[in-house]
Amino acid sequence: MWTLSYPLLFIPSCSVVWKYSIRNNRLYRKPLFGSRYEVTKQSHSILTKAISTCPPKRTWGFQWLWKREENPKTTEHQRYCLRWTWPIVKVIIRKCILSAVICTLFMCLLCPFGSLRNNVSLPYSRMVSLATYSSSVPVSNPLWIRVRLVATWMVGVLGFLFLFLYMIQDYLIYKPCKELRGNPEDFGLSFYDNVSLKTKDGQTIHGWLMKQHDDYENAPTMIYFHGADKNHSFRLVKAFGYYVTMRCNILLMSYRGFGPNEGQPTETGLCLDAEAMMEYLLHNRKDLCRSFFLYGESLGGAVAIYLAEKFQNDLNGLIIENTFTSLIDMMEMAHPIMATPLKWFSQNKWPSLQRIRKIRIPILFLSGLRDGFVPPKMMKKLYEEANSTSFKKFVSFVHGTHNRTWIMEGYYEAWKEFIDLIFLPKTNVNCQQK
Repeated sequence: MWTLSYPLLFIPSCSVVWKYSIRNNRLYRKPLFGSRYEVTKQSHSILTKAISTCPPKRTWGFQWLWKREENPKTTEHQRYCLRWTWPIVKVIIRKCILSAVICTLFMCLLCPFGSLRNNVSLPYSRMVSLATYSSSVPVSNPLWIRVRLVATWMVGVLGFLFLFLYMIQDYLIYKPCKELRGNPEDFGLSFYDNVSLKTKDGQTIHGWLMKQHDDYENAPTMIYFHGADKNHSFRLVKAFGYYVTMRCNILLMSYRGFGPNEGQPTETGLCLDAEAMMEYLLHNRKDLCRSFFLYGESLGGAVAIYLAEKFQNDLNGLIIENTFTSLIDMMEMAHPIMATPLKWFSQNKWPSLQRIRKIRIPILFLSGLRDGFVPPKMMKKLYEEANSTSFKKFVSFVHGTHNRTWIMEGYYEAWKEFIDLIFLPKTNVNCQQK
């Protein structure tokens, strides 16, 4: 039976086989044996999501990322997707087998409630096989035995599903990539420091502090929290735009389990990583201006909201882009039937809606109205509930998607206006107090 089911594991890999075509600066694709091209769009599938968001291996200039970022070679997509997913597939298979073993043992112990007639003399009367119930041995109440058998199997199957989902939930949420796609020097950012931090639980995380060439001591510093997939090196394209446009220093690091970092990403672990980044700037970088702000995209927005709530006395502002109200709300939207029992034992909740109500620092909300992953109404809900903040602003982009809001017209202008209004008047004062 297991041998026959092995080919089913490779069915999702068929989604990698596409033919690509570039028309009007948009990327179209069709199945290998199909006849019609379709516009690529955001997908919930692990493999197709990697295809639609994977940037090319190298970049050659800032203008390049507006036209050609979505047009990498097909072979590079396939090679990257296979490397990225196979370790996750192996772990999921192991978790599946372990869940099946645990549920089978549980069912063997659950089935023989009470003793059966003519089986009282058995030395191990409780460890009766499932075949006993369907045998010709007379029992006191055959109907009740059959009902109990069916109920036991239902409990076993449901128990397997929930146990399996509980054991692999981190792998469904976080999709790290170990491969690094360049460094700041590839974008002309040669003035940077390699940073390695030790978290409170002993994990080591790595990244870069990209400093302004001229007068970096008086420039504000931003901590960039990336999303749930790939690693910090894939965000160098966006970081370059912020570096040039906002004239700020940028601390860009990967969470545990992402990029070169060891460990397994969890909500608790990512929060400890964020605290280590903030404490590094506060206590180890006395040469920097005491003007810090946070930026988070997607899941990184939830990390930024957590850190802003805890260190808001040391921060000047918060910028979040296409993030969710909570991971439980995302679960209820994607799987409404399974969400009710799953939310009680989920290890990853990310209650951003509760936390943002306590934040007092200024907040900028950036929302792409064509986001197919995080509903834009969640961003609007966060904006409406942020009532304790001293200043808040909501900017929406009609054609912005989950991963392409930053290339929309007016995006950097919204950043610049917010920073000029909130942060820069305080920069000189904070730099004198460092």
